[in-house]
Amino acid sequence: MLKIKELNMGYNDAENYKRREDKAFLNKVFLIDDNLNKILHNSKYFLIGEKGTGKTAYAVYHSNNDRDNTLSSIKYVRETNYRQFINLKNTNNLLLSDYTLIWKVIIYLLVSEEIKKCINWSNPLKAFNNYKLLNKTVREYYKDAFDPEVMSAFEFIVNSEDSVGLMDKHFAIETKKGSSEKQTKNKFQMNLNYLKTQFEKALDSIKLKKGFILFIDGIDIRPEGVEQEDYIACIKGLTHAIWEINNDFLANIKGLQGHNIKVMLLIRPDIFNKMGLQNQNNKIRDNSILLDWKTRDQEYRQSNLFKLSDKLLAVQQNEILDLGKAWDYYFPENTKRKKAGKKRNPYFINFIRHSFYRPRDIISMLDIMKTYSKSRDSEAEKFSDLDFESSREAYSNYLLGEIRDHLVFYYTEEEYNSFLKFFGYLKGSTSFRYNFYMVCYENYIEDLNRKNKKIPPFADTPEEFLQFLYELNIVCYVEQTVNENYYYWCYKERNYANMNPKVKFDSLYYIHEGLFKAINVGHKKIFD
Repeated sequence: MLKIKELNMGYNDAENYKRREDKAFLNKVFLIDDNLNKILHNSKYFLIGEKGTGKTAYAVYHSNNDRDNTLSSIKYVRETNYRQFINLKNTNNLLLSDYTLIWKVIIYLLVSEEIKKCINWSNPLKAFNNYKLLNKTVREYYKDAFDPEVMSAFEFIVNSEDSVGLMDKHFAIETKKGSSEKQTKNKFQMNLNYLKTQFEKALDSIKLKKGFILFIDGIDIRPEGVEQEDYIACIKGLTHAIWEINNDFLANIKGLQGHNIKVMLLIRPDIFNKMGLQNQNNKIRDNSILLDWKTRDQEYRQSNLFKLSDKLLAVQQNEILDLGKAWDYYFPENTKRKKAGKKRNPYFINFIRHSFYRPRDIISMLDIMKTYSKSRDSEAEKFSDLDFESSREAYSNYLLGEIRDHLVFYYTEEEYNSFLKFFGYLKGSTSFRYNFYMVCYENYIEDLNRKNKKIPPFADTPEEFLQFLYELNIVCYVEQTVNENYYYWCYKERNYANMNPKVKFDSLYYIHEGLFKAINVGHKKIFD
């Protein structure tokens, strides 16, 4: 078995696995599960999951491999793209429907370029006439140097009059003479509709030998300086465009010959809920994949989260190992400290209780522990309790950093810092009753007012703020019975039928153990 220093824990950000030298490693460690296969289903357009649940990893794995005779590609929405939309909005007084139309043309342009490797060129060339003309237009516009990314495609939109002129040239469209037609043709919205129509004609003419999926990623973080209203409008347009393209157009192309073309958006559940899609609950159930890594303590060794963690360690060895052998080697139960009068939990239970039940959390803890293990003993072969204890502060700061990244979508840095000040009023408590919470909340608001600080929008009322803490998985509520306590975490309660779990008021609350160090509550605790 490899020494700890020889283990590769991989990347926290799966986008890195797009590099050629890292593709083989991802293929080795990736856990093939039902979600990976569901992505191939024709009706699944949205991959929904919290940060760290593996949305990008699924997309990258698909794009790195030909799966079930289907090729894939990932395109990222970058900060510059949002600013381009804002500039267009200010220039052309855009509405949501205009945003949707812009995204349709961008997506069609990207699909048209990427689909070349999936086309069955053995069919009569005449059948591809519209597609060939479209490609001539694109090649001429970009001078044979088109980079199939969102930023490059956006240029085609910004200069829509030039794009329409080239389309007319290659498609030899006969337009009516007269000033009214000319004036209409120069309108930005009419240009977009014209471009959309030509792309659809071209794509409707192709024959495929392979299926194709275009993944759109990168919308989970709002860039600094971009107002939330502008940001939401932009990704609303993207979400509506993806739904309409998939459902109204791509699903009805006759020449696909059993192969599927679709566009899939990677999106957080809280953001998806703001997109305003019609019949959204049905779209979650019928057209979405919700990444869910919930693990029952009693059955943890059968869970996908354990299988993924064990596989990361096992596939790097020089022998084939049965499930659990690698994990048990690096985390032997007989080395654990036992607290007087307390039952010892398996190591993996302690891992998940310090996590949000996400692959990234487990991998991050392993990577942090590896660093501390190497400093303790560079030749160590197995992890110890001391490695875990030494890692807790760094890991806790990682979890809080994940929460900060989540909040950047909605709030400013000043509002985030204001939010952190609340925990000082808990006076180190890791659990509290509702009455104590109300006192802490009132002291928090009073202090903000005394310092002339603006009350953050998430703290307008004590009920709103408690729900806010619950949705961030900072606190859970506890139902106490004679025999057992039941802990209700937002990430555990979320499912297809309940995307927005609600906190219970007038209850007992418990702070997430993984955050103790970062928010300065609780006391130093031995890994039990």
